[in-house]
Amino acid sequence: MLNLYKTHLHILQLEEYSPLRFLNWWFRHPFTASISNKKPLVYTQKIRHLILLSHISLIILLILFARFQILDSIFLLFYLLSPFVYLFLAILAYKPHELINRQLTINKVRKQILTHPHLTTIGITGSYGKTGTKNFLFDILNNFLPSLKTPESYNTVFGIAKTINLELTDNLHYFISEMGAYKIGEINELCRMTPPNYAILTAIGTQHLERFKNLKNTTEAKFELINHTPPSHALVNL
Repeated sequence: MLNLYKTHLHILQLEEYSPLRFLNWWFRHPFTASISNKKPLVYTQKIRHLILLSHISLIILLILFARFQILDSIFLLFYLLSPFVYLFLAILAYKPHELINRQLTINKVRKQILTHPHLTTIGITGSYGKTGTKNFLFDILNNFLPSLKTPESYNTVFGIAKTINLELTDNLHYFISEMGAYKIGEINELCRMTPPNYAILTAIGTQHLERFKNLKNTTEAKFELINHTPPSHALVNL
């Protein structure tokens, strides 16, 4: 049972905490107790919150079962399926907090960036090649003036925000921000949070096509970065 719970928790993280994607996975693999994935389960603060909420959800469900005296056979079936059920309830309960916190984080980081008018922000996105391009550019710029880049694959709202909160200082001249997206609108959010002075689009390909559905959506999502900069400040590799 513990392995089943941990696997469901891992899948929830891999699916970017999307209730619909988590539900779709569960319909296809309801009793899968192990998965082979290069990316291990990371016990982030969010995961710990979801573990707590899932246990609270389970307790509430058990109380309801006891209160309404549901048949033992139904309870047994429910118990076997419970890792998905109470994790699904946990992520639904967590969503309002996450949405509010996301907007507060975007606004806070934007204010931090705008208090450094001498800072030049360079946004990098693409289906692939983002991290390599970011690292090469950082090595070049940092040889001339102090620069900051988002580490590893920190390319989401909270990953970029963590970098800004911990490492942005007054002596920095360049900030290179890797920007990832799984749907249209996400890069617009990142550009609102860290307004780019320059933009680099590395490539558009079929990576994450299961999320974007087609290349038209992928292209629209990636070009959100380009649309936030003047044409002369954008480099597009197609």
